[in-house]
Amino acid sequence: MLGDVSIDLGTVVLLAVVVWLDGWRRRPNDALLVTRSGLGPWTVRPPWTRAGPLALVALWEPIVVPVLLSPTAAHTEVAAAPWARDYSVALARTRRRLRRVRLVVVALRAFGILMILWIILGIPVATGRFGAEGLLYGVLAAFVLAIELTFVTTVALRRFGIPFRRAFRMTAPLLSPFTTPRAASIVTTAAVGPLDSVVPLVALLGESAFLAWIRPYAFDELAGRTHAPENETIVNLVRTLPRRTLERAVEPAVDHALNDDAARYCPRCTRTYRDVMETCDHCSELALVAVRGRGAT
Repeated sequence: MLGDVSIDLGTVVLLAVVVWLDGWRRRPNDALLVTRSGLGPWTVRPPWTRAGPLALVALWEPIVVPVLLSPTAAHTEVAAAPWARDYSVALARTRRRLRRVRLVVVALRAFGILMILWIILGIPVATGRFGAEGLLYGVLAAFVLAIELTFVTTVALRRFGIPFRRAFRMTAPLLSPFTTPRAASIVTTAAVGPLDSVVPLVALLGESAFLAWIRPYAFDELAGRTHAPENETIVNLVRTLPRRTLERAVEPAVDHALNDDAARYCPRCTRTYRDVMETCDHCSELALVAVRGRGAT
């Protein structure tokens, strides 16, 4: 019975910390971090924290799936593919690649969570119940699961036409049970490809969420604002977009989507204000716009 098993809580905490530390990655300064928490939508966000060249990109992977997209293409033959220059074709193919591995990613996330639970709780329980034999078989089970998930991930990468040797190099770190939860992130990153255009972001975020996200940068581009950019990588991507796309991103905010008590909103970030403020304190004192049909209070 589990009630008769003595578990060293210190060991459980130590293992949990070791698993958490895998969320720290070396992140290039020009890379964008896109994450998905649980079953929620994909979002572009800054790392939770940084320490020199390292950044905390995931709290508990694969509960949080991080995808690091860098404008420096990792695979030159992919970046130079003819379809990468055609936005609509590239977007359709990227979405199709994501659909092809959707079930695989779901399975990898589920087994990744199982691996975390097994490392943090399963092995200590087995050790407490069966001693050294339980520890041995617990560790062996973790490595068997790691090998199986490494094989599945390698096969998924091969479906994208990645040569076996390169695919294995990408998945070799998964052979360690502590890094096995990265499998879903590796497959998703391979599916969206390098950040040689906005296609990977649109494919992950969806078009409406993408337009809402780039609104501040599109506003600056159309208005010719020359203040220091918040993120040079995003600014460079926005500059490649057609003017019509930029205009769609900065279309006037729909009144019913604003706060019911709002009297003004910022045309750049859409933050709303109820008081007599005239400028947005988040957007370099940009003048606010009155909500139609409501007077300032």
